[in-house]
Amino acid sequence: MSDMSAKNPGSSIPARTVPVTISLEVQAFLTRSLTISPPEIDHREKDRLRAYITQVESQIMKIAALRAERFPAEIAEHSLTPGSSRSCLTAIRKPIMTRS
Repeated sequence: MSDMSAKNPGSSIPARTVPVTISLEVQAFLTRSLTISPPEIDHREKDRLRAYITQVESQIMKIAALRAERFPAEIAEHSLTPGSSRSCLTAIRKPIMTRS
């Protein structure tokens, strides 16, 4: 048996089964090999872990902001009990103006 990895360099993709009962678009999406692995950071390296978490949260906020543009709303904060630091956030949907 010969070593094929030297002749065919590339990424090793684990086998997986994509159901044919889903749409062609979803099948195409699921067959892509987009594995995202977090960096290997030693649990004792707190500053590197915090920097990584900050970076990931920043990216998530950008994605969330893009998705939220389709649903304009105001966010209101309400105190759950008077004098308490506990609060609740409520999204108030803005009406979408249409021309008559």
